[in-house]
Amino acid sequence: MDATADAVAHHRISRDDGERVSLGGLDIVFKITSDQTGGVFAICEMPVQPGRLIPGHLHDTEDEFSYVIEGRIGVLIGEEEFTAEADLQRRRPA
Repeated sequence: MDATADAVAHHRISRDDGERVSLGGLDIVFKITSDQTGGVFAICEMPVQPGRLIPGHLHDTEDEFSYVIEGRIGVLIGEEEFTAEADLQRRRPA
């Protein structure tokens, strides 16, 4: 079994499960934390209000994947700007 498959083998997530935190004015629910997966990945739910700007930031140790459920979100990767629509995924490398 590879590291990712092994890390998720023992986790079940229900709708109301998760560690709730406020980060930069956003309410985030960590469904699975990186501590639970040995640092392999984390899964979080982060509702973003229309027009909300998330300040630019870097992830030093992990890539970030986003799945847009409703609406669209703009993403800046390096000098390139993308728009992720509902049901599309976007990966932002570390």
